Amino acid sequence: MGDFEWVPSPEQVEAANITRLMRACGFEIDPVDGQARKACARAFVRKSQRDGVWFWDRALGDMGLEWYRPYDRVLDVPRGSAFAEWFVGGRVNLVANCLDRHASSVLSGQPALIEELESGDTRRLTYAELAARVAAVARRLLAVGVMPGDRVAAHMPMVLEAVISMLATWKVGAVFAPIPWGYGVRALRARVAELQPKVVVTADCVFRGGKRFGLKQELDESLADNRSVESVFVVQREGRDGPRCALVLGRDQLYCDTPCDEDQEVATEQLPAMHTALMLFTSGASATPKVTVHSHGGCLAQAAKDLYYHFDMQRGDVCFWPAELSEMMGVWQVIGCLTHGATLVLFDHASERSASERIWAVLQRHGVTLFGGHALALRRLRFEAETKVENVSVESLRMSASTGAGWDLETHSWYFSKVGLERCPHLQVCGGTDLLGCLLAPLPILPIGPVGIQGPGLGLDVAVVDDTGQSQINTSGYLVCRQPAPSMTRGLWNEESQYVDTYWSRFPGMWYHGDWAQVDHEGRWFLHGRVLDTVELTGRRVSLGEIEALLNTQAGVQESAALGVDDPRLGPRLLCFVVLRAGVNESEGLRKRLSAALQGGVGPLGRPPAVRFVDDLPKTRNAKLLRRVMTHCLAGDLCAQDLSSVANPQALDAITNAR
Repeated sequence: MGDFEWVPSPEQVEAANITRLMRACGFEIDPVDGQARKACARAFVRKSQRDGVWFWDRALGDMGLEWYRPYDRVLDVPRGSAFAEWFVGGRVNLVANCLDRHASSVLSGQPALIEELESGDTRRLTYAELAARVAAVARRLLAVGVMPGDRVAAHMPMVLEAVISMLATWKVGAVFAPIPWGYGVRALRARVAELQPKVVVTADCVFRGGKRFGLKQELDESLADNRSVESVFVVQREGRDGPRCALVLGRDQLYCDTPCDEDQEVATEQLPAMHTALMLFTSGASATPKVTVHSHGGCLAQAAKDLYYHFDMQRGDVCFWPAELSEMMGVWQVIGCLTHGATLVLFDHASERSASERIWAVLQRHGVTLFGGHALALRRLRFEAETKVENVSVESLRMSASTGAGWDLETHSWYFSKVGLERCPHLQVCGGTDLLGCLLAPLPILPIGPVGIQGPGLGLDVAVVDDTGQSQINTSGYLVCRQPAPSMTRGLWNEESQYVDTYWSRFPGMWYHGDWAQVDHEGRWFLHGRVLDTVELTGRRVSLGEIEALLNTQAGVQESAALGVDDPRLGPRLLCFVVLRAGVNESEGLRKRLSAALQGGVGPLGRPPAVRFVDDLPKTRNAKLLRRVMTHCLAGDLCAQDLSSVANPQALDAITNAR
């Protein structure tokens, strides 16, 4: 087992979900012959790319997803790929697949959700208990006049009530729209105004680092002069003897999910497959946040497929991937885990840095089998664990995973050897809010190494193309999808022309993902960050993500961010911000060494890169670097910018006062 590469055993190949699907489709997998298995798997992936209609029909049947009415056709494109219609004629509901069928099956007594609060308290709900709570909240939504197509917003952390509210919203056919919390009244007011929800579900407060933050008070201020919100459900998280928030007469009511014997049954709405289920704000890492729109059929198909075939999810698995419902990964894991009868751990926490010891305790206490997170967050978690946690091995673990840029060989080897004890694969995947799933992901029946992503997601015709739209190998280019997929956003809320311009106009007929990528002759895929995050130096385009990846491998460096700055007199130059590991001292010698490493590692960069030391870097809550904000910080025009995506505002001062 060289280079920290994981190789599946014949028994693991034989038992994998993807093996069963491939054999049912006529692709005979050999669990022993690795070369033959690789050729067969790649042929299956290519078939799934070129004939998406065939793949999605076979996969949905193999996974046993339930439809109130089967679809007549998998795909129609009367208005072109940008406005594809999937599962035409079919009627479905996410709740029917995630909850209803399990609550009346042998899984009814199995834990569906486990909640870990910052206080250390834990709550659990079985599938039957969750179904009863969801029905109770659905009944209250109907009582305040919520109809199919109405929007229900949520402004709260990742707790049981947030997931219950989402499922209840889907049950009655309404649209769930989570709003990131903690970004201030101004940002909240703008997002509520954009969504125009009928109902908002919030909490009286949230606790972070032992401090109380009033969510309800923030919402009240944001709703001044708002005319769309008719009802607010308030989750009371403080004890009975603690301070209570004020309720607005005629609008507010305390959230209640306690079933009553006299309550009538609430039927789950039977909806057209493309009925809108979800609206998500993009992260705002590279632009002002927009709202993506996703359907019941699309969300179900993509999330279920990702976790079933790429992550090989089984009944009885316990998944732990810290994320908020306002993040794509939060919703994705709820749908995927519950659809397949697994258990999902919810983690209400402040940050990986403050919660690192608790994360390892959660992994071990609950017997987690699948653990994931953003690459930068897992990297930081590793640094914290090396000094604070005595035992990081997780014997129950079957698989770990990361998404986003920032994964490196040293971190991979640490997770592979110390956390997974050299028996678990680490999956690198690539996706996005606008896709609600994985664009690139490995198959667990093939070897998985530390470098690059193994291949495209099943059913997704992914390619790297040049400026003319021609596919290319071994050269960086634009990441695209040459055919539509079920979960792709069906638009940008209230901005149809911008939707087409953003995703479908650069390369007609192709989905433009916005990432800079490369695929080598062995079929490994490499991400180099957003296309917007590149800079022209010495006549060639250089990826800022590639610069950061090289910096992060240097001794003493914890994390970094690179920017391209333009000097009116001398032209473009690289400016790099570096956070050093604990105990490493800043020095001119270190600064010069890092600058020289860049010059030698990625080729000619013109003038030597400038290296500045900082204590922190501004990020979104899911650990994405905010280069856009850093650029405005340097320009001195932050006051005119939307800073609602910044999870750690103190880092803005660190950029201004960089050394």
